Amino acid sequence: MNLKLCNATHNGSQASLIISFIENGTTLKPADKTLNNSISLMTKEGLKLERKIRNSAKALIIQDGRMLALKHKDDQDVYYTLPGGTQNAGEALTDAVKREVAEEIGVDVEPLSLEFVNEGVYGEALHRVDFFFLCKYRGMLNHANLHNEPAHEAYEWLEIQDIMEQPLNPSKLRKQIQRLVAGEKTVMYLGNEEHEDSE
Repeated sequence: MNLKLCNATHNGSQASLIISFIENGTTLKPADKTLNNSISLMTKEGLKLERKIRNSAKALIIQDGRMLALKHKDDQDVYYTLPGGTQNAGEALTDAVKREVAEEIGVDVEPLSLEFVNEGVYGEALHRVDFFFLCKYRGMLNHANLHNEPAHEAYEWLEIQDIMEQPLNPSKLRKQIQRLVAGEKTVMYLGNEEHEDSE
């Protein structure tokens, strides 16, 4: 666990905010959920927390009308995300998505095209930029070096026709994925991810 002390001035008063981070694989997240609101408020009001940008490469794997998603359990809540993770320095995004999917779930993929871009500007320790690649499923890897994370319960193939009813994060992806599969026009840049997003 790493501790970082950030000093910020707000309304003429000096305040100190201690933010603890837990390193979970290559992803850094606030250790306490209650810090999210504080981080969001402070960054929106222009207070500097020395935040950095993290690029993340995600895989949209579609086969036979279904998409592969990671299943997470957070307290009593269950939600889904697309597999993938942080891009390393000197690594192309397409290489990052192949590596991350192999490490997370032992699946070999071939990136085909960049389809969506989403940001997490506020509420997290890092300003996150997610790049979603449509990928071809090539099969399971025989000798995958899996980096298992406790928050990942399993992965599932979700029916795309039903994903509007599924807790998929970010939620803006759901309608765009359906449009992509139907051959309709999609929006690549999905903007900032907000907690109240419902689409």
